[in-house]
Amino acid sequence: MRTPKIPRPEGPYLSPRELARMLGVSVDVVYIWIEEGRVASLKIHYGRRIYHWIPEEEVERLKKEKPPKDILLSTREAAEMLGVSQIVVGDLIRSGKLRAIKVGLHYKIPETEILKLKSQ
Repeated sequence: MRTPKIPRPEGPYLSPRELARMLGVSVDVVYIWIEEGRVASLKIHYGRRIYHWIPEEEVERLKKEKPPKDILLSTREAAEMLGVSQIVVGDLIRSGKLRAIKVGLHYKIPETEILKLKSQ
């Protein structure tokens, strides 16, 4: 079975993985920035998947900005920090009380979100 070629737009665009490598952050952090609107991206729908491509101008802007590096936690780690079960963490995410990003089949939660929830 052949792997389909991922569509890449014409011009100077980078994948989230390439951007993450250049800035020294995780790919999950780049996807959170895209979701929050902190990073502009070109969205391409290909089959059932969505691919994001970041213009090179954004890379230069982000290098100057020196974005914060937020630690991303799994639901298990978040549950341990909050002292609750993973099911409760999943319920908090679905209800919107805890912001998270879905990566594949799993959620990643920024540590700052856990700290905000703990302080409430």
